[in-house]
Amino acid sequence: MTNLQIVGLVYLLLTLLYLRYLWRLIARKNRLRTRGIRTKGRVVQLIRLPQDEGPDMYTPVVQFHSKQGVKRVLKMDAVFDERKHPVRSEVAIVYDPLDPTNANAADDRGWGITIHMVICGGMIAFGVYTYLCVESERARLRVEQSKVVELNRFAVEGRWVI
Repeated sequence: MTNLQIVGLVYLLLTLLYLRYLWRLIARKNRLRTRGIRTKGRVVQLIRLPQDEGPDMYTPVVQFHSKQGVKRVLKMDAVFDERKHPVRSEVAIVYDPLDPTNANAADDRGWGITIHMVICGGMIAFGVYTYLCVESERARLRVEQSKVVELNRFAVEGRWVI
């Protein structure tokens, strides 16, 4: 097995692991969309995410009460501008009644999944491109090797033409 084949297998493994992660993320979002319950939550904290360019973004920590009346506090996946949802403001959320830790902002557009799908598609396209390049190089080497074998046969048989 060549080094390039080992690199290809490692890349394939990473792509499959990323696909598994993406599948689980899509399944989680789908469960939230199909059986989620809408409720109001209150932003109790904003976790600052410094940006290299532009204003800083914030991930809210939201407190809400489930349908059973249990108080829940969780960090949301959503990222907001501080002005959109300041601390102590109400935010509409959707949570999974079977898994209340699976919650997100009701107005979340889900661009995260789209970005992951584009990245995954790029990984697959790069893998296919690399595979095709390696196979075309192998075919070229086989042709060159067959020419060398034929030239050696001519030399051995004495039919060498100069």
